[in-house]
Amino acid sequence: MVDSGSESVVVMAGLDACFSVATDFENYPEWAHDVKQTTVLTRDASGRPTVVEFRASALGRSTHYTLEYDYAQAPNKLSWHMSDGDIMRSIIGSYA
Repeated sequence: MVDSGSESVVVMAGLDACFSVATDFENYPEWAHDVKQTTVLTRDASGRPTVVEFRASALGRSTHYTLEYDYAQAPNKLSWHMSDGDIMRSIIGSYA
């Protein structure tokens, strides 16, 4: 079992376009193939999703987890951490 991992990808698109796609959680199932469903549970005063529940499936396993998003450095960086899940112990990440 993997205890930790990281990945880095360079996207050749503008900051606004990347941020728009990254925060359009309702449409993740259309392009993130392992994500089967998303539900925005809470939004901040600006209407941005802050708590999102995911249902995903990969390698014959189904899982659900909830991520909490931090917009403190937006739109230059969007950070998240897992607050609930059934298989994984921890998820911490960011788009920058």
